[in-house]
Amino acid sequence: HRLGLESPGELGQDAVDATGKAKNYEWEYADHQVSRVTEEIPAGGATPQGVRTVWEFDAKQDLRRVTRGAGAQGANIITEMDYDGYGNPKEVRRQRGDKTITTEVDYDGMSRPLQITEDPGGLNLVNHIHYDAKGNADFTWRNTSQEPIPSASDIRTYAIYDVRNRVA
Repeated sequence: HRLGLESPGELGQDAVDATGKAKNYEWEYADHQVSRVTEEIPAGGATPQGVRTVWEFDAKQDLRRVTRGAGAQGANIITEMDYDGYGNPKEVRRQRGDKTITTEVDYDGMSRPLQITEDPGGLNLVNHIHYDAKGNADFTWRNTSQEPIPSASDIRTYAIYDVRNRVA
């Protein structure tokens, strides 16, 4: 992206993305770090009402909240993230209107995801990830049986790696 930023806090005019679409950016700083970035795509063409996206960061520069909206009449989609002590996303909440879907992630001691639970209070879709001795994710399964080990009814995915750790 080419940004036409004047100084912190000012709207960057004439920013153009790779497709030639005009975008405006506004940056907010706190203690010499970016705390908020706003992107606005002006109304016109495929976006007759315009689109506004706001990214909000904490003091560690972790992305905490993304708000996407389509013009004044458009519905906002809000995504919020919480992190563990190692900076891994621990919980992600996506809200659109009055509906919120949560995703929770559990990690091993090497910060690799072991279990991803989608909508724990509702559908409770649990995905497990197994790693080989080289750290490659070689086996995953979606737990449809609610058992801690794979069962015949679970959805499974296998991956085989070559000597260079590439998926074969």
